Amino acid sequence: MSSADAAPDTAHPPRKTPRKNWDIVVLVVMVVALVSAGTYFNTNIFTAGRICNGWITPDGVADAFGGGLGRVSVTSESSRGCWIKRTSWLSSGEDEIETMNLRVESTSEHSPFREPEWEISADQHVMTGGVQGSFSEDGGGTLLPESCTRIALGEQPQAMLQIDVNTEDEADVAAIGRLLESATKAITSGPHGCTAPDFSTTPTTHHFSPSAVTEPDFANVCGVAGFKLAPPTTEIRQQVLEQTSGSFNEDWYCDVSVKGPDDNYPADDVVLQMGIVTDRRLVKRLGNAGFAHANCGGEETVFPVTVRHLPEQDRMQMGLPTTAHLSAAFSQAARHALHCT
Repeated sequence: MSSADAAPDTAHPPRKTPRKNWDIVVLVVMVVALVSAGTYFNTNIFTAGRICNGWITPDGVADAFGGGLGRVSVTSESSRGCWIKRTSWLSSGEDEIETMNLRVESTSEHSPFREPEWEISADQHVMTGGVQGSFSEDGGGTLLPESCTRIALGEQPQAMLQIDVNTEDEADVAAIGRLLESATKAITSGPHGCTAPDFSTTPTTHHFSPSAVTEPDFANVCGVAGFKLAPPTTEIRQQVLEQTSGSFNEDWYCDVSVKGPDDNYPADDVVLQMGIVTDRRLVKRLGNAGFAHANCGGEETVFPVTVRHLPEQDRMQMGLPTTAHLSAAFSQAARHALHCT
């Protein structure tokens, strides 16, 4: 057999590219790229588990902003609160900024009520029980024990936790409520040592959303059986509307508003606000405001009524009675509905 016909040399096969090794290199590069992208694009990788004095989490902040991508960071911080921003991952990120301010403020002894008006509206979400407060897509606030005034801004006798949310997109209102509740619990149970003395155990916090805006049953306004208002006959106001938030069994609020025929009488102008207040912290802050009160189920209960933004002439043309008459009629109907003594 000639050398040309000899069998190929199997002892030294041709060299092959180590494909498996290259696959491993590519996989490692992809993992590193994904982690880097996640760190930059997503919210909280490598960020502290809790921020703003340990009151809240970055993920809670991101949820309040409505979710989505971005980087959460604390821009300034003190024992009284913090400023937080979330920047977009696009471009430098500085042209799209969402901000949040969380702070403990001192307030007047009547806050969130002001004589003769109050600041809790039925168009807001309400928290009752363990944490007491109200909030909307722009932010809100919760009550804090008096002992928290030592870490609060200002020198007034009461303390509240306030949050302001600024975002061009739609904020998540429920997430804002959860953030407020979490921060309030952290403040009152943490190193600040301003736990509320009123409660030996912390009650469950209940969240309530505002009802739809509807036309009232004038024989049972705001759903309170027997609370009657005369339907307006004047042409000044075209439509009466009502909205409620909360619960009869805890704290409850109702706004009566009107829609007018022209720019002089804007739509949804709240003219009448009523409440059923049982929370001891709120009852105490109402103080001697002159509202009707009763004992309902063993709890002191206050029935505040306020007439707002309504000139006397318009009130007369709408057929609304005086504030004193409204208060008497409402408290009587509410007492009956709650079986108060």
